[in-house]
Amino acid sequence: MLVAYAGKETERGPNARQTRAYAKFMAGKDTADIAEFYHINESTALRWISLERCHLLGLPSPYRA
Repeated sequence: MLVAYAGKETERGPNARQTRAYAKFMAGKDTADIAEFYHINESTALRWISLERCHLLGLPSPYRA
């Protein structure tokens, strides 16, 4: 039997990191903290959060025409 290790990513797919970034933001993390955690630019973290929020609210993406 295999045991999941700490930090194992359970979600998969193109938006898994985006979903987790949004969850971290809703938990009180700053976009700079999220960017550092994922080794990305802060602008990318903000884009991920905005895209996930739009997805959850059923709104059109502000980044896609």
